[in-house]
Amino acid sequence: MEIKNKLVELGLNYDNAVVIGSGILNALNLRECKDIDVVVIKEKYKEFSDNSRFKKEQKHGREILDDGLF
Repeated sequence: MEIKNKLVELGLNYDNAVVIGSGILNALNLRECKDIDVVVIKEKYKEFSDNSRFKKEQKHGREILDDGLF
């Protein structure tokens, strides 16, 4: 999975997002991942949460947004 291309498609970059979890290992070609976990700034989160493309879910006691893309 080419993480950088997927992030660019979503309008994410070094200024507004950080890849965490197994996505880092994938980006370093150490291990394939099934999904990408990304932490974004408040403005991006609001933008995504207002977009019907993303579904709100609860995971580990926190609200997350999932688009099924990854």
